[in-house]
Amino acid sequence: MIPFALVLALSGVGFVLLERFAPRQPGGLTRKGLALDLVYLVFNAEIAGSLVAIWLASQWPAERITAWRGKLGIEGIGQQAAVVQLLVLWVVKDLVEW
Repeated sequence: MIPFALVLALSGVGFVLLERFAPRQPGGLTRKGLALDLVYLVFNAEIAGSLVAIWLASQWPAERITAWRGKLGIEGIGQQAAVVQLLVLWVVKDLVEW
């Protein structure tokens, strides 16, 4: 079975190519409003959502979070590098939004 992340990446490349060679609106990738679309993509999806998740996690007592990590069997995540923790946060956030 093809990993979901690969499907998303390939579909993204496919849509960029379609937009480039057969745009729905005149102007394609240089059309008016593209910059605003990119702002929405970044701030609605990944960055703002991750910052909210980090803020919410900081508001809960550490004992409460630790208890859930133990119940879910993910207690080793806190010992990983910050980059790995951030990637896990993004994946979990994406699954929760889905």
